[in-house]
Order: sequence, then C-alpha cells, then structure tokens
Amino acid sequence: MLFRSVRQKVADLRFEHDGKQFGITVSCGIAEFDNDLIKDSDLLIESADQALYLAKERGRNRTVSANKDEILKT
Repeated sequence: MLFRSVRQKVADLRFEHDGKQFGITVSCGIAEFDNDLIKDSDLLIESADQALYLAKERGRNRTVSANKDEILKT
C-alpha cells in the first residue's frame, strides 16, 4: 500500500521544461530479508534489483516483490 501511494503521488506531479509539460512514473522492486533464503546483503540487493527489472518489464509504474522462486534462481 505504501508504494502504491508513493507511485500515485509521483504520477500526479507535473513538470515543465523548455515550455513542455510532462509527468514521470516510479517502479519499485522490493525484497524481504529471510534468514532461510538470503544469507547476505548482496543477495538481498540483487533480489530487489531483479524485482525492479521485472516491474519495468511488466509495464513500468508498478511494484514487484521478489518471491522465493526468483531468489532461489540466483
């Protein structure tokens, strides 16, 4: 819910540059620390990074959480 709210607030913003207005979006990749799956901070960061790229592949402006199957592939 928090990320959805942040994404919506960012999407509602309007910017102007050289007389043209535009908006931006945010994609988020999140990972949860699980002692049974993640043994160090590098794997935690890698899992969140993979989730971020998956969010972008699925159409941007979304949040994807790393799941157990994705973590185990690394």
